[in-house]
Amino acid sequence: MQPVVQFVAANIQQELWKNKYASLMALGSITEGPEKQKFLEVVIQALQNLLQMFKDKNGKVREAISWVMSRICEHHADILANPQIIN
Repeated sequence: MQPVVQFVAANIQQELWKNKYASLMALGSITEGPEKQKFLEVVIQALQNLLQMFKDKNGKVREAISWVMSRICEHHADILANPQIIN
């Protein structure tokens, strides 16, 4: 999980939409595998930034963040249902 998290951290805030898209695809691809607590820590730190990506000017980035959030809901719904994490 750590190499993917490093890749995402390095590319998610880049101006080029392809970097953001690749980061989101990588993040969404690991939602099913990692230990729940480790993934929770990563997502909690990034959640506000991830939610802001719904406002990105590029449609592919908005499509990718939608897919990532659907994967998070599918495999870690308790993250988004917790009022202490997101209100």
